Parts: sequence; structure tokens; C-alpha cells
Amino acid sequence: MSDINWHKVETIVDQALELPEDKRKTFVQQKCKGNPKLKGEVTQLLESIFDSEGWLDNPAKYKNEFYSEVADNIESLSPDRSLIGQKVGGFTITKELGTGGMGSVYLAQRTEEEYDHQVAIKIIRDSRATPSNLQRFKREQKILAELNHPGIARFFDGGITENGTPYIIMEYVEGVPVDEYCKQNNCTIGQKINLFKQVLQAVRHAHENLVIHRDLKPGNILVDNNGTVKILDFGISKLLEDDEDLQLTQTGNRMLTPRYAAPEQIKETNITTATDLYTLGVILYELLTNSTPFDLENTSLHKIEKQILHKEPVSPSRTVNDKGIQKKLRGDLDAIILKAIRKEPGQRYRVANEFLEDLDRYQTGVPVSAREGSFRYRTYKFINRHKKGIVTAAGVLVFIIGLSGFYGWRITQERDQAQFEAKRAEEITNFLVSTLELNNPSENSGDDITINDALNRGIDYLQKQDMSALNRATILGTIGSIQIKNGDIDQAEKSLEKAITFVTDSLEKQTPKTLLIGSIYAEWNKLVGNMEKAEQYFQLSDSLYQKNNLQNSPSFLEHQLNYSDFLLEVGKYQKALTILSGLDNIFEKFEQDDESTVDFLADMYNNRGRAYKNLGKNQKALRNLEQALEIKRQIYDEDNPKIAKLYHNTGVVYATIADYPKAMEMAKKAYEIRLNVFNPTHRLVGSTLQLLGNIAIGLGNYDQAYNYIKESVTITKKQHGPNHFRYALALREYAKVFSQTGKFDSALQQIQKAEEIIKDNYSSGHPYYGFVMNTYGDIYYKTGNYDKAMTYGDKTIAVFSASLGPSHPNLGRAYANQGKYALHVQQLELADSLLTKSVSILEQHFDNSNPYLKEADSLLKISQKR
Repeated sequence: MSDINWHKVETIVDQALELPEDKRKTFVQQKCKGNPKLKGEVTQLLESIFDSEGWLDNPAKYKNEFYSEVADNIESLSPDRSLIGQKVGGFTITKELGTGGMGSVYLAQRTEEEYDHQVAIKIIRDSRATPSNLQRFKREQKILAELNHPGIARFFDGGITENGTPYIIMEYVEGVPVDEYCKQNNCTIGQKINLFKQVLQAVRHAHENLVIHRDLKPGNILVDNNGTVKILDFGISKLLEDDEDLQLTQTGNRMLTPRYAAPEQIKETNITTATDLYTLGVILYELLTNSTPFDLENTSLHKIEKQILHKEPVSPSRTVNDKGIQKKLRGDLDAIILKAIRKEPGQRYRVANEFLEDLDRYQTGVPVSAREGSFRYRTYKFINRHKKGIVTAAGVLVFIIGLSGFYGWRITQERDQAQFEAKRAEEITNFLVSTLELNNPSENSGDDITINDALNRGIDYLQKQDMSALNRATILGTIGSIQIKNGDIDQAEKSLEKAITFVTDSLEKQTPKTLLIGSIYAEWNKLVGNMEKAEQYFQLSDSLYQKNNLQNSPSFLEHQLNYSDFLLEVGKYQKALTILSGLDNIFEKFEQDDESTVDFLADMYNNRGRAYKNLGKNQKALRNLEQALEIKRQIYDEDNPKIAKLYHNTGVVYATIADYPKAMEMAKKAYEIRLNVFNPTHRLVGSTLQLLGNIAIGLGNYDQAYNYIKESVTITKKQHGPNHFRYALALREYAKVFSQTGKFDSALQQIQKAEEIIKDNYSSGHPYYGFVMNTYGDIYYKTGNYDKAMTYGDKTIAVFSASLGPSHPNLGRAYANQGKYALHVQQLELADSLLTKSVSILEQHFDNSNPYLKEADSLLKISQKR
């Protein structure tokens, strides 16, 4: 028997029925204060009376009849009775399957000549035979009879046994809980999503029939051997059309599983379809991560409820250690799940179909509604779906993304600016959509369209549009940026010069994006070798960001990264590092899960790595580059050019410390990716070929080095022109390989060309000039002209001392070279002094296995013996 005092229940109900309707709720609360179970039974009985026909005529009489009927049923149930072997509804009960929230479930079977069928029969047990449970049981029978869906366990029949025991005959599902099924079958993320979509389809059907489950969990979502999902246990379902029952959910008589409970269930407020969708979001979270949104281990019920109500869940991708799974979850799936489990019902998916459509969209590569409908995101998805037909170079993706107004910008102080940007979105979006339609393969007879084709068509289209000067400048600036990345330097100049006119003519009408145009134009000038003009525009952009108080915008981050890159090129390594170190505070103000923020963060670590490398702090350089690579891998596939960039830069550092095998490994990875993504004559392909040549020299593979460097020189000259500093650096490598193979005249010819170009681009105090002087010294040393070698050795030391500082490893190596030359001209005291300095410096940077340190130490010992 139930432990409820039914006499007390009846007394309270009698008294409540005598009161006006508006006073009953308060009366019940007072009478049942401190006893939520009593309150639940009283409320349930009242609601059942009000919900029945005839109660308006004589509610007290109806109550007595109803209660008497229920009591009779309760008394007829025997707590010791075994149902095994008994017949119910034509079926013979064979065993107990389990106990649910309302009753026990039995396996039953009917065997006839041509009919052998197993079913599940739910029967209220003695201990559960309360009036409220009997009412719920009747409700379940009604609900199941109206639900006919392959994903919901079917209802066959229902009734009352001879002893007055209610029963429901349902489909017997031979399966395992969905979470166990996924583990047993080692399901992939895609397979898990497909299973979950079956669940959503079934729940959608229930919701469309005005039924909310209210207690979904993996235990009542079974999967059979065929991979078909079945939802069980609608025992505490709520009919949406029953307004009175809606109030029942506000009582203390909660029947739910806390692990999967929605905030409104904890607070006992209105239950809607969004409640089931919240629970499904939690289930999907668990299926994909094998963890929960909240820390539920060894936690009290009170603390669990507190977390559900107040704590924000961790993004699913951040709970897994597997990098592959992490990358698949990051972005769309994170957004879909987090939307489903938002604390405010109105912020979740409104209906199951929206949830289902977002998963369909994720699987087909189109934008999902859970993520902000930003221009950047939607166009990213468009390109991913059509990239093969639209472009043959990856740079167009950046073009499309670049037209976005504010990436993941979420800074309060820029709210007005953000609103202004939002007004521009439609105009720019229309431009993009039209451009994409022009470049859609279905509109172009299936021919592949290059990135340059796409951009040029976009520019032609732009010229015909009636568009504001600000938007025109924004688009042209972005196009110019992509043309730079794609190696189309001449076209980039035309686009950027048109765009920069707006920036310089309209200094009072700037947005973060238009201010970035100045930085991009500076970047273009750097690439073509106009270093003074580049610095002028970098500084102009810097001052305009400060003037417009936009130092906390994402585009300022991009500008600072561009500026630091420029400073690294001109040898101002410490200034570059200072700028990069100052970005930490800005990054903290952005959403840490936003891909743009994370991408910029990785770029910052990359540039820091380069700065540390140039400052001679190679271990710090490697740590920063490794961190950048780890972050990029969370966002991009392994064959992405941004990954290649990091492989390249890491290879440079390994080459610098003479770890040539590791350097070659990194450089080859970079080369393979770049060659696969870019045109074979792209400037970045040429850059990596130069690195491969440099490494091959270090390994003593001079024939291989010659082939790499020869191709690099050809590409670099074509892409940058004969007067660019990068061409000079390629010629220097050419001179080195000629020198190593004894072709000294060719070596001198190449290094002389390199010197002339460097002089035209930089002052004689730039580190690049020091590298050229060092190469001269090495060539003359190999020819036996030690005096000339020492002359150039002195110049190298002077440049490196002034530009790199007194403890830089490049200076240490220059001292070693000069000491070696001094030994050959018998200046032993000078040699001893130079080599002592060399060893002292190199010991600060390398261990004893480093070839540079070993050579310097060996030369010092020779000097000391003489």
C-alpha cells in the first residue's frame, strides 16, 4: 500500500472543493506545507476531478465516486502476488523485464497455430497504485494509442484485469540503450548522428501529436540489431492540449531523471517541447563526447540542480582529447548542441524539426542555424560545398571570409560600431551571392574556374553596382588581400590603390574593416619591396585605429600581425616581439571558442616564434611554433596551406640550429601541401624550395640543393621581380651551393647580384646585408683568399653586432668564421680571442652536440695548441 494518508487527502480535497476556484491553490499549499508528496496527490486528484465529465454538476459527489473506484482497485491488488504464468489480455506472462517509474514491465507471449508473438506488458504494482499513478497510467494508454510511429514502441491494447489491475500491452523491443549500442559498435560521429536523427524523427511525431515525453534518457531509447531506434516509456508524458495538466508540472511531485532534466523542470515551471529538446541535446552531447555537460560525479542532487540552473556547459569539443574528434565537433556540432541545451527555452530549438534540419545541414556542409548567420560563416560553407568547381586555389576561401564585418567581435564598447557594420551586411552579402552565382560551375558549363577568374568577375560585377564608397572600399581591399595571397601582385596593386583612396580621403568615416585596408596596402608594398612606403601605411593604420578608438577590434589584431610581420622582414625583431606580446590582453576580450579568434591566436604564436628565432632564442621559437601548429590543427585539415606555413617556419628554425633531418621533414611537409594547393610557380612554393635547398646544403646533398635552389630562383624572380629582396635571398642560396661545389666564379656572380639588390632595399646595417657579407667571406675562404675573407668577416661582425646584439648566435658563428680565417693567416692571438667569444655565445644557445658549437670549440682548441 502507499504510504499516503488517503483520509487526509480526501479531507483536503473535500475542503478545497467547497472553496472558490481562485482560493483553492493557496489553501492546498497551506495544508500540504512541508509535504510535497501529499501536495502532489491532492493536486492530482483535484485535477482529475475537474478534468472529468459531470464534476460541474456535483463535484463533491463525483469526487466520492472517483475515490471509491480508485480505492477499490488499490485494495484488490496483492503485494505478494506473482504474475508469472498468468494471462493478461490473451498473453501469458513469462518473465519480468524491469521496473519503470510507474509500474513493472513483463515479457509476455501468445502462441497459436499460426501466430507466435512476444509483447511487453506494463502493469501497476501494488506499491505504485496511488490515485495519481492510476490516472497517469490511464493517460499513458490514451497517449500511446494516438502515437503511431516506427520510432516509438507501439501500443497494442490495454484494459483492466479480473482483479482490477490496469495494464498496457506494448511492442516488445529487443535492443540496448543507445549509448551502450554506440560503445559496443564503436560508432563514428556520423553513425551516432544518424541514430540520433531517428530519435528526433520519433520525438517530432510525438510533439506534432501534442505529446511531450518529459523523461527522455538513453535507457528508454533502445536500438535493435538492425540499428533501428525505438523510444519507450511515455509513462509520465504530458498532453499539450490538457491545460489543467500543465499546472501539474508546477507541483512538488516531479518525476524526472536529474542528469537529463531541463532547467524548467528543476524550477517546476511550464514544460514545453523545448524541454524534450534540451534533454535530447544532453543525450547528443554524451553520445559524441562520452562525457556530460556538467560535472555530475560524486555530486549531490542539490549541486546537480544548481549546475543545471546556473552553470554554463563546456563546449563539447573541449571535453575530448582525441584531436580528430575534437576537430569534427568544433564549430557546427558545438553550436548545435549548445543551442539545444541553452537555459532559456526560448533560445533553444523551437521544434524537433529545427534540430533535425541543423543536423542535416551539418552533414551536407551547409550553414547551420545554431551558428550566427554571419556572412563569414555562410560563405565559408558555400565554398566548402563547391570548392572544386569554383576555384583551383584555396585563397578564395579567405576572400569570402574576409568580407565578414566583424568575425567574432563581441566587445561591448564597440556595440554601436557593430550595429553600423550590421547595416552593411545586406549590401555586401548581395555582392557576394551574385559573385558566387557568376562563378558557380553549374552556370559555367562545368569548367573549373580559377581564383583569379572568380576575383576578376567579382571586380567587373562590382563596377556595375550602385554601392556606397565604404562598402566598395571594403570589398576591393579584401579582393586585393586575396590577390596578394594568390600571388597576383599586379592585380592586387590595382584593387588596393582604389581601396586606399577611400581610407586617405575619408579619415572620419572609418570602420575596423576599412582601416585594415591601409594595413593590407602596406603588406602589398612590403611584398613588392617598397619598404619605406609599407612602413608609412602601417604607421598610418596604427594611428587611425588609435584615433578611432578601435584597438580592441579583430581587424586591429590582423593589422598588428601584419605589422609585426613587416618588422620581422626589416630586422626590427625586438619591436615586433613587443607588439606581439601586447596582443594577449586584446585576445582575452574575444570569444575564446570563435574560430577567428583562435586562428589569430595561432598566427600570433607563429610570429612570436619567428621573432624569437631571429633574436637567437630558438627553443622559445620552437615552443611558440608548436603551439601555433597545435591550434591550427584544431581548425584546419592537415593539407591546409596555413598548416604548411607552420611546417615551413618550424623547418627554418630546425635548419638554424643545424638539425637538418628534422628540418627536412618539416620542409617536405610544407612543400607537399603548398604544391598541392597552389600553382607550381606560386611564391610560397618558391620559398619552400629555397628552404629545401638550404637544408640540402647542410646535409651535404649539393646536387639536390642545386635543383631546389635553381627552381626557387626562377619562381622568386617571376613572382617578385628582379629587384626584390626575396630574389636576393634566393641568389644568396644559389651562391652558397655554387661555392660548395667549387664553382667560385658563379658563386661570386650570384652574391654580387644579391648585394646590389639588398643595398637597394635596405641600409648596410640590416641583418640581410650581414648574411651577404658572410657569404662573401665563405667564398673567398674556400678560394684561399684569406685576407679578403677576413675583410668580409669584419663587415659581417660589424653588421650583426649592431643589428642583432652582442649575444646573438649569428654573431657567435661570425666570430667562429673570422677566427677560422685568422688561424689561416697566423693571427693566433686574434683567432684565440674571436673563437673564445664564439664559444661563449654559442654555449648560451646550443648543447654540446650542435655542429656550430662543436666546430667553434674544435677551432679554439687548435688555436690554443699553437
